[in-house]
Amino acid sequence: MRHPVPRFAGVAALLAVALWVATVLRAGGRRQPSDESVGTGLQQEVRAPRSGGPVRPLVLDTAQPRGPVRILFYQGRAAAPTRDGGSMVADGAGGFVVFGADGSQRFRTVPGWSVVSVAATSTDIWLADAEGRVGRLGAEGKIAESHGGLEFPALAADPGRSSVWLARRPDRWSYRLPDSLSPLLVVLPDGDTPRPIGKTVVPNEQLLFDFANAGHVAVRGDTVYFAPFLRDEIIALDAAGNTVWVGHRDLGPGKSEPRFVLDSGAVILDYEPINLGIAIGPPDVVYVLSTAGSTTAARLDAFDAANGTLLATAPLPTALPTVATDNEGRLYLLDAVRLLKANPPYARPAFPAFDLPLLGGGNFVSDTLRGRVVLVNFWASWCGPCRAELPGLATVASSYPASDFAFVTINEDVDSNAAARFVRELDLRFPVLMGGGKQRARYGYPGLPMTVLLDRNGLVVQRWPGYSGPEQLGAIRSLIDAELLAASTTSHGTHSAHSSVRR
Repeated sequence: MRHPVPRFAGVAALLAVALWVATVLRAGGRRQPSDESVGTGLQQEVRAPRSGGPVRPLVLDTAQPRGPVRILFYQGRAAAPTRDGGSMVADGAGGFVVFGADGSQRFRTVPGWSVVSVAATSTDIWLADAEGRVGRLGAEGKIAESHGGLEFPALAADPGRSSVWLARRPDRWSYRLPDSLSPLLVVLPDGDTPRPIGKTVVPNEQLLFDFANAGHVAVRGDTVYFAPFLRDEIIALDAAGNTVWVGHRDLGPGKSEPRFVLDSGAVILDYEPINLGIAIGPPDVVYVLSTAGSTTAARLDAFDAANGTLLATAPLPTALPTVATDNEGRLYLLDAVRLLKANPPYARPAFPAFDLPLLGGGNFVSDTLRGRVVLVNFWASWCGPCRAELPGLATVASSYPASDFAFVTINEDVDSNAAARFVRELDLRFPVLMGGGKQRARYGYPGLPMTVLLDRNGLVVQRWPGYSGPEQLGAIRSLIDAELLAASTTSHGTHSAHSSVRR
């Protein structure tokens, strides 16, 4: 994969270019780690185990589970186990969803936090947000912030233990030089002083130190399992940081580490993702979601948690699967859109009010929407999925009476002319509010597009980050229908009052 390198400012730009040239010139003489012996622990090198024989196919059932299941991966994101046998995971829209062992769901948000990672210990829920903050969520719903020891961390924990573990996130990191004291992982024992664990690797392109050491982490008892984002290996460490085993899958040579390349005079970051997530399921199996050069498909590998032997593997039709397991270890490939349910009325968070300028002139105030079911979509002209999603949303919205339903969009272009050209090109006809690229912090969305369904009281029924196609439009329509039906059957006397709200 190739991505443009963000521009540095002032002296930082000169330093970056100088270091890039220096590391390129030195790359030829740098010794790389061996594929057969990897010393990522503090005290020992461990021989990497291989599969004991032919790797059997891993079978995933596509039927709806009949009994309780625990989510392992939700839309490609590893889910954290909870104390009651359920799971929780960042919902991709700035909050997180708790899946109960009984099949229940509860979406939660934390004011001022755009949640990207969540973990449950024996006593607390820990959160990491898009800006790199780490916090412990108290019973009253307030956050006690904690210094995590890594700049942009992902979290993991054993719900039977009190410690939370941190790894570098592969989706956000900083350009910086290697630090010989910087650990691979950090553990917060009982939420106290961060303790470093494991050894990092130093890439040829030294400014990419954080990216080269980013990955995914899962914990079971005294063992932590780390899946590097860019390397074909799974590393098991004990609580002291010693390597227990290192597993491989022989995915091919690929690109062992990220690098800078020149493309038409521009510096491009060139890399190939390998491991997309890691989770632990019964009976003592480490499941790793991975890809080898594809952004549209993936594979799921099962490793023996005790010794790292590759047990089974299965191809997956998507890189963003939702996978669950029952207590016997049977796996299910689920439809995430069908899995989602509406927030129950008692658990619906309030949607922040807005008073924003309209494209074309005037202002739009959210209070004028109260009394109607409302669909809100965040978008921008430069967002490819937005171009595919908006016409479909407009079609869905047009099938409902304006007296009961409203569809508004919040555009996040800094340049209003770009938004206007987009609207004209697609012949879109609905209110477009101009957010000016400043609404992410207020509404907690990590990316565009994002669609939110509100009930008649302005509370969040459901949120859909990104766009997954016609299935998502169908799910949105179903929840709109359900919300309109619920409102009409439980509150006949208030309907006429709702209709009189100023629009």
